[in-house]
Amino acid sequence: MAAEIQLRDHVIWISHIRGDDELKSWLTSVPAGALIELELDGWRAAWRKMDDGKDGRPTSGFKPVGGAEVRWNELQSERGRWMSLRLCEDH
Repeated sequence: MAAEIQLRDHVIWISHIRGDDELKSWLTSVPAGALIELELDGWRAAWRKMDDGKDGRPTSGFKPVGGAEVRWNELQSERGRWMSLRLCEDH
């Protein structure tokens, strides 16, 4: 099964991904503040790993960056929908 993300929040939470444990593990290892590019249902966008919590624990989420923020916010009306998810390794 390919990776999928359920649209459930204004950020992407690793726990909302299914189908690719290797991708989930890699996303967990990404340092706070790092930029990555993801493809969701064919839409490519930049995402930033959220800052660690005040207690130093890593936060397992990614926020949309730039124009992706507008598009992701527009998609919030479709909460509950599953979208294909792929890491873009050629950015």
